[in-house]
Amino acid sequence: MWRLGAVLLLLALAMALVVLAAVAGFASSEACTSAAAGPVGGVPAPLVPLFEGAASRFNLGPEGPAILAAINYEESDFGQSQLPGVHSGANSAGAAGPMQIGIGGLAGDTWDVVKVAAPGDPPGQAPSVYSEGDAVYSAAHYLAENGMAANPSSWQPAIYSYNHADWYVQAVLSRAQGYYHQGLAAGSATQPVSWPGQQQCTVQAGGYANPFAQVPSSHLVAERIDQGVDYADASADPILALGDAVITYAGPDPGWYGDSLNYTLADGPYAGRYVYVSEGVTPTVHTGQQVAAGQAIATFAVPGPHGIETGWADGPGRVLAKASALGQQAHGGDAGDNRTYCGNDFSALLAQLGAPPGTTEGRPVVGSGC
Repeated sequence: MWRLGAVLLLLALAMALVVLAAVAGFASSEACTSAAAGPVGGVPAPLVPLFEGAASRFNLGPEGPAILAAINYEESDFGQSQLPGVHSGANSAGAAGPMQIGIGGLAGDTWDVVKVAAPGDPPGQAPSVYSEGDAVYSAAHYLAENGMAANPSSWQPAIYSYNHADWYVQAVLSRAQGYYHQGLAAGSATQPVSWPGQQQCTVQAGGYANPFAQVPSSHLVAERIDQGVDYADASADPILALGDAVITYAGPDPGWYGDSLNYTLADGPYAGRYVYVSEGVTPTVHTGQQVAAGQAIATFAVPGPHGIETGWADGPGRVLAKASALGQQAHGGDAGDNRTYCGNDFSALLAQLGAPPGTTEGRPVVGSGC
């Protein structure tokens, strides 16, 4: 990669001011289980939600995950290469990490401009160019800043800016086409990623947990992305706190066809954001309670005519979806008929944590931020 322009530097610096909060008194770790993504084509299983989440975060379009995967393969064989610079130091041009982003020399100091922490990084931990997650999210940031979007006309110039070689652009696009047709796509409805089995994991202080980690994979059904993400489960399985949090509401909420739960994240990259779980949910915590990442806070309501919806809330108390506050919901009929930017963003985060992403139903994203 090569040095970015001064304008991009200013934009990146403006976006880099993030406040990370820490609240004392929370548990330092919680045992949990995490569903593993199934492989797509030749893409390693653990990386599937990573590419999908990064492409969704930076609006790279349905083909974005496949293009990121192809770049990752070309640069480091999905981080498996032992060439200089992949795991430490830099190559002869000054590029480093699994996405080979410039940290000096001929490759420029691109990393300092585009570095982004992947969801779930501990609070206060600087992004690492050698981290697969941080590198992929930062590469997605770079592509977006260089104009990549859903429009195919944007792909070639953005990839060329990543590595100034025509052969490289063609190699990436050719490989990405194969990944895409085998199912690696943002919200692919034709060949959804499978989520077999469960595996043990630990949530560190300040990290985030898969809220459905204790739900058997055969029970959980991912449904549409709307103001949040819809899930169905016919069993009274537990729902976990996404992160260390304070419950700001737990109780009846007729506007959501049942009970609702709302909490504010205490730390991590999304510190201060509100998360709601509504509709077919039975809270097992109370308003004002402090909870830890991975702690059970509710169960799926059984019996219940509705599944649950979960996503970003606008503030504390009874739930108002952030998508609704921003006017991204459908106006007239079913408010959930729109696939909102907020819902899409939350789905990407859940996928990064090991939960199955919501389905897009072929609908475009409505909105441009959350």
